[in-house]
Amino acid sequence: MTNQEEILKIQTAMKEAKDRRSYERFQSVYLSLKGYTQREIADITGRCVKTIHHYVSAYKEKGLDGLEITYSPGAPTKLTKEQQRELVETIAYKQPVDVGFPAKYNWTLSLITQMPKSTVPNSFNPSWRRIKTG
Repeated sequence: MTNQEEILKIQTAMKEAKDRRSYERFQSVYLSLKGYTQREIADITGRCVKTIHHYVSAYKEKGLDGLEITYSPGAPTKLTKEQQRELVETIAYKQPVDVGFPAKYNWTLSLITQMPKSTVPNSFNPSWRRIKTG
């Protein structure tokens, strides 16, 4: 396939992209095919050079399939199922003032991570950032 044919294929993929992340991957390869350096592409897209290198390498190795976004499960949860249930119940049915915060607050993620240890199970680690229910 010629460079021009690849550019047309990538342009079509960019137009059909269903989400921003996919579009950004296609755009990175498109700019590479147009002759931009990976540093220039990184500056344009706001990504690091290593990420751009990964996108371009994946495309060279597997074509458009190499740019497909795969499921990323994230970090494992630090709460047990019981702790998650208790936390969800606390947030759903209590106000922040009920667990030791000043009455002026509503629940926010930042506030939840600051909950006093006395209001959550002993093994609760306030460094977690995501509640997985289910």
